[in-house]
Amino acid sequence: MVKSEAKNIIDSNKSALNNPNIIVTPWKIFLEFTRLSIMGFGGVLPLAYTSIVERNRWLNDKEFAEMLTIGQMLPGGNIINVSVMLGWKFAKLKGACAALLGLLLAPTIILLSIATFYHRISNNHIVSSAVIGMSAVAAGLVLATALKLAIKNPNKIRIVTFGIIVFILIALVHWHLAIVLL
Repeated sequence: MVKSEAKNIIDSNKSALNNPNIIVTPWKIFLEFTRLSIMGFGGVLPLAYTSIVERNRWLNDKEFAEMLTIGQMLPGGNIINVSVMLGWKFAKLKGACAALLGLLLAPTIILLSIATFYHRISNNHIVSSAVIGMSAVAAGLVLATALKLAIKNPNKIRIVTFGIIVFILIALVHWHLAIVLL
């Protein structure tokens, strides 16, 4: 039992970078990042770790952490940066493009489909009422979060005053947000 546990620990440190038996192709990269993009809602980093390190063994823990660290320092989304770096590492430009396309294609198609469907039904009274209601809820949640943060801030009177002025200028006077923020 101890031998098998030790073997698993040793094997878990192997990755496709130092194991010739693990072959990573642009197609595999594309499929894996497409799967991640469909499964993830609001962020796929934990899923990416499981996929890249544990299931596919493309990277080990250390390699993933290093790649993520670099990805966090670069502009853009962390997982997008990691996907491009991983794709490049295994298949150069084809791999980087496959990873990026895999990560972005499915959500883009889904979003465009939803937008097309919404455009077709947006004139429906029930749908427009529901959207107005959801907008009010979203605004209320943002306002509640802002108030919670302002209350804990030592400059809360200035912050709340500024927030009230911005609200009046945008909601009541109908000034454009860009003009108010200038």
